[in-house]
Amino acid sequence: MVGQEKGVKVCLLTFFDGLAVPPVCTASYTGINCTEFCNCPEYSECEKDSGFCTSSGGQCEIGYVADSPERPDGCATFAGCFESCSKTCHCAGGVEDCNQETGTCSQGTCHPRWTGDKCQTDRFSVRRAKTNPGIAIFSCTFDTDTSGNIPSTKATVGDFSMENWENAQAVDTATDQSSLQSNFTFSVNVNGNQPIYCLVGTLTSDIGFAFFRLPPPETFVLPVFNKAPEVAELGFNYVIIAWDSWNGNVDVGEGPIIGYQVYVTASDGNETNTFITSSGVPMEMGSSGIASLRKRRRADEGPLMYNVTGLGDGQAYEIQISAVREGLNGEGEKGPALRVITLKIAPPPGSFAIGAIAGGAAGGLIFLLLLIVIIVIIVVRRRRKPRNEGSKPVTYKNDNDYIGGISGGTSKSTPTVTPRKPMVLQKASTMPEPPLAQNGLDEVDVPKSSRSEEWPKERRPIPLSQFATLVQKNRHTDVFYEEFLCLPGANIFPQTVAKKQVNFEKNRYKNILPYDFSRVKLAIINNDPDSDYINASYIPSFGNQRAYIASQGPKNESMDDFWRMVWQENVKTIAMVTKLQEGNKIKCRQYWPQSTSVNFGDFLVALDSVANCTGGLKRTLFLTKGANTRVVSQYHFTEWPLQAVPNSTSTLLKFISEVRKDHGLNSSPLLVHCSAGVGRTGVLLSIDSVVAEAKRTKEVDIFGYVSKMRQNRPYMVQTKEQYTFVYVAVLEALFSEDTRIQASHFDSTLMNLQEVPRNSKRRCTLLSIQFENMMVVCPDPPASLIRTATKTENRSKSRYTNSLPMDRNRVILQSRGSSDSDFVNASFVKGIRHRFITTRCRCRTP
Repeated sequence: MVGQEKGVKVCLLTFFDGLAVPPVCTASYTGINCTEFCNCPEYSECEKDSGFCTSSGGQCEIGYVADSPERPDGCATFAGCFESCSKTCHCAGGVEDCNQETGTCSQGTCHPRWTGDKCQTDRFSVRRAKTNPGIAIFSCTFDTDTSGNIPSTKATVGDFSMENWENAQAVDTATDQSSLQSNFTFSVNVNGNQPIYCLVGTLTSDIGFAFFRLPPPETFVLPVFNKAPEVAELGFNYVIIAWDSWNGNVDVGEGPIIGYQVYVTASDGNETNTFITSSGVPMEMGSSGIASLRKRRRADEGPLMYNVTGLGDGQAYEIQISAVREGLNGEGEKGPALRVITLKIAPPPGSFAIGAIAGGAAGGLIFLLLLIVIIVIIVVRRRRKPRNEGSKPVTYKNDNDYIGGISGGTSKSTPTVTPRKPMVLQKASTMPEPPLAQNGLDEVDVPKSSRSEEWPKERRPIPLSQFATLVQKNRHTDVFYEEFLCLPGANIFPQTVAKKQVNFEKNRYKNILPYDFSRVKLAIINNDPDSDYINASYIPSFGNQRAYIASQGPKNESMDDFWRMVWQENVKTIAMVTKLQEGNKIKCRQYWPQSTSVNFGDFLVALDSVANCTGGLKRTLFLTKGANTRVVSQYHFTEWPLQAVPNSTSTLLKFISEVRKDHGLNSSPLLVHCSAGVGRTGVLLSIDSVVAEAKRTKEVDIFGYVSKMRQNRPYMVQTKEQYTFVYVAVLEALFSEDTRIQASHFDSTLMNLQEVPRNSKRRCTLLSIQFENMMVVCPDPPASLIRTATKTENRSKSRYTNSLPMDRNRVILQSRGSSDSDFVNASFVKGIRHRFITTRCRCRTP
C-alpha cells in the first residue's frame, strides 16, 4: 500500500480496474496479470505494485501523462478517492495537483483532454464504423474552447512512440466554434488488432496534448464461395464459365456483394485477374487471360456467365472466383479451382513431314514424292464421299476437369478447326448439334443488319421530365432505329438443350431457341432426361429476376408440356398476343377447350367462362391435376395486325392494364406468348416493366430493359417498328390516364374535371390539363404521314392546313380518269363498336 505522503504517477493508457497487483512482474510491466506496460522512458523499470517509473523519478515516456493519482490508504484501486474510488483525477498538474478527497484541481486547470466540473467531462468522442477486416473507418470529435486556438486532430496506428506521434495522419477537419471533427480511413494489419489513437495538440503547444484510444473493431465476415465454377462452353482460345451468384442464405459471409474477382492461372504459374461488378460489367478490359462479360446480371440473381478469352489452344488453366462485398478490402477467399484444358487446333495436313524433308535433299525428295501420292489418294477418296457426311462430334467431360478433342475432318487449305460447341451447365450426355437446314421448321424473319457483335454500351436512363420531348422529336426519324441496331444480338449464349434432335421438333421456329441458363426447366417425367424441355424463358423485370415467362405459342407436340409449365410455375395469368392463324400460317395451336373440358396429359382443362376484354377476349379456365384444381385467367389480344404494329397504342395499353390488374401481386410469373415468343411478347413485357419502373424512379430506361430481355431470350422486341412502338406506348402510359367513365358517374366526373385543382399556379381546369396531356401523346402528324393531302393539286380541297387526313387511314376515292384525283379530306375512324368516316364541312372549290 502506498502512503499518502508519497505521490505516484502511473503511466497507463487505460485505467486500472480495481484489482490487486501481483507482487512480482517482468521488468517494465505491472497490473493484475502483469499485462500492463509501464510506458516508462526507454523501457525502464517501474514499481511492480503501482507502475511508478523508478529510474526516471516518475517521468513517463513522451506522449504519456499521469492520469491516475496516488493510491491513498483505504482505497482498493489506483482510481482516486471520488465516491468509493470510482473516478479518476484529470488535472493539468498531474497527481500532485488533484485533491484526493474532493477531486478538484489546486491550480484550477484540467488536463487538455478533460473539462467540466472537476474535470470529469471527456472532450473526445469517437464513432467507429463496422468495416471489412483490415480497414478502420472512424471519426474523432474534440470539443474545444472557443477562446483558444483550434488544434489539429490526428490519428495513428500502433504502439506509442515518438515516431508514431510525429508521423500521425492528419485530415481536413470540419470545425465550428466549439468542436473539431475529423474523419479517418486507415488500412491496418489484417492479421492483428493494432491499437488506434486520436490525438490533439503537441507536447510543446500552449493548449497541451490529449489522446484517445479507439474501442475494439467490429468487422464483417467476408463472403466465401464453396463451389468451383462450371464450364458452359469450351473453345480453342476461350472458355465460358458459369457459377451461381453468392447467396447469403447458403454461403459463408456477409453481403451485399458488389462484384466478383475472376482469377486465371496458366500452367506456368502466370496469374491474371479481373474485377467484374455485380451487374456484370468488367471494371477494366485488359489484354490476354482476362474474363470479359457475356452476361449482365445482379449479384442476388441466378447463374452468372463470363467469357475468359486470350487463352492458348491445348493449354491447361485453373480458374477461381472470389466474391467481393461493398467497402474497402471486401474481397473474400478464392473459391475452389476449376481445371480446364482448351481445345487443340490440329496441324495442317502433311505438316508431320516437314522435319524429314529438311533432313537431307535425297531423303526429302523421297518423302515429298510419297506425300504427293498420299494427298492425291485422299483427294480422290474425298470426292467419292457423299457431301452430307459431317465431321465427328466432340466429346466433353462434364466435370471440374475438361479435356477438349478435335474433329477428324479436314479442309482443303486451312487447319482443321472444330466449330464452337456449347456445353450444358447441368450434367448431361453430349451429342452433335442437329442439322438446322434439314429440320423442316420455319424460320422467323429478323433484321439482317445489326451491330450486335459488340456488347452494347451502357446508356443512361432518360429523365421523365425530358422523355416526352425526346420521343416527339425522334419518333419519325432514324434515331430509335440506330438505337435498335445497338441492342444485343441473337444466340450469344449456349442453346445446347434446344438444339438436341429429340427436342428440336418441340420448337416452332428453328432460329428462336431459349438459352440454356434461362430456359424454363420442367420436372422430369417417366425417367426421361429430355422431358424437361419447353421453348420458354424466364424474363426479369427491374426488381424480380423471374417476373415473367416468355414462351412460344404451343404446338401439337408441346401442348401437354405447356400445361405442365403452367402448373409447375403456379401461373395465374396468361397473356396471348397472337391469333391462332394469321394469313395462311398457323401461329399457335388452341390449347384450351372450345367448350366443356379437354385432357392434356395428366391435366384436365375446363372452360368456365368467356368475356370481352379490351382488344380481345378473357377466358376463365379450371386446371385440374388429380384432386387439385386451380383457376387460370387467359387474356387473348386479337387486334395486332399481321407483320406490323397496332395503329394505336391505347388499345394495347388498356389490355396490359387489365392483365396487370388481374395478375395483381402474385409472386408467380406472368406468362406471355405470341407465336415465337419474342416480338409481340417483348413489346408487352417492355411496356409493362418500363412503365412501372419509370413511375417509381422518374426515369425511363427502354434500351437497358430490352437489352436485359435479350440477354435472357434472343430477339426480344424483334423489329425496329416494335422498338419505336414501345417508346410511343410508354409515353402514352406515363402522360395519360384511363379516361373511361362509368355512365352512372358521368355527370359528377364532368363536374370534377371542370374544376381548377387547389394550389394550381396556372389556374387550369382538370379538363384542360387532360387535353394538354393528350396533345403530348398525340401531336399533329409530321409531313411524312400526310403527303397526299399536301400535294399541290389537293391543297385547295382542305379548309384548314392543320386538319389533314393521314395517308394510312384516309378515304381513297375511285379514280374516274388519269387526271382525276383519289383525294378527299376524310378519314376512317374506329369507334368502340362501330367504324366511322369523318370529313370536313363542304366548301366551294375555285
